[in-house]
This record gives sequence, structure tokens and C-alpha cells, in this order.
Amino acid sequence: MSKCVRIWSLCPSRFAPNEPVLTRWAYRSYKMTGLKPGSTYELRVSYPATIPAAISFKIIPNAGGAEGALQRSSRRLLNVEKLPFHVELDATIEGIPAGHALVSVSASPAGVRPSAINRPPEEWLIFNIVLVNVVGGIPVDALPVMGTGVFLIVAVILFVRWWIKGPLDRILLWLMGDDYRRNR
Repeated sequence: MSKCVRIWSLCPSRFAPNEPVLTRWAYRSYKMTGLKPGSTYELRVSYPATIPAAISFKIIPNAGGAEGALQRSSRRLLNVEKLPFHVELDATIEGIPAGHALVSVSASPAGVRPSAINRPPEEWLIFNIVLVNVVGGIPVDALPVMGTGVFLIVAVILFVRWWIKGPLDRILLWLMGDDYRRNR
């Protein structure tokens, strides 16, 4: 595996689109900055499905090496890899000082592209990476979407309630005619 020449910065809620990594023998490193002690974060890496690849990422100490590396099975949804982690009150991520923690992202070819017959495999994989704060098990960037969903559900319930008590009742009275009004 080749050595990293450059380390990029990764802050919470900063989206880093179109990051390239070689699909063989290389990795890309990010230094996580702005992490708050006692907070939970989710690291997400997404990549296109048109290039079949296996992404792996781990949190390693700045000194390098595999000892002390945080690599557990990440949650995978379609082509998005997720790794939740917690920054302890003593500013460590499972024993790794948060100020010296790096995220190492690597890719390897996996699967077969249907259109790749008689074509060499892709050398580069373009991916997106984001570090998001998590509140109550929900990523902060999902809260506006959830708030909009709750608002729409409440609006529909109020509209249906108004519709049943108001216009629907008048329409039924009009359709039933005078016999319905007398029996009512």
C-alpha cells in the first residue's frame, strides 16, 4: 500500500464532494477537526454504483499504523457506507485522541461492470464524504426533512378533520335532499 502524501481536513457538516481515490494500492486520509467531546458523529462515504468497488474506511491515529485503529462493520445502504462513533468526554475516540484521529479511505475493485467487457477496470473512484453530528440517533442534516414530514402529516390531519366537519357534511346534505334534513 502506498503512503499518503497529503492529509485533507474534514469538519462536521462539511460536505466534500467528488474526492478521488485510486482503486488499487492507495488510500486518502482526512484529519477530523472541530469534534466536540461528548458528541456522537456519523461518517458517511457515498460512491457511484456504475463503478463496482468496495470502499473501506477506518479511523486511525495520526502516527499511522493499525494499532488502535477503529474499524468495525459499517452500516451499508445502497452505495453509502456509514460509520457512527462517539467522542468521549476526555476527547478520545475509543482510545485515539480526537485531535490526532485520521480517517483513511481506500477502495478496491469488486464485481463486474456489465459494460466493461474488453475494457480495463477503472483506475479512479470518485466518492463523497461527510462527517455529521448525530442527535438522538438521528443525523442533524436529516432533522429539517423530518420536521417537514411531521408538519405535512399534521396539516393533512387538520385538513381532513375540517373537510369532514365542513364541506363534506354540506355536500352530503345537498345530495340527500329534504328527506335527510327532516330525519336529522
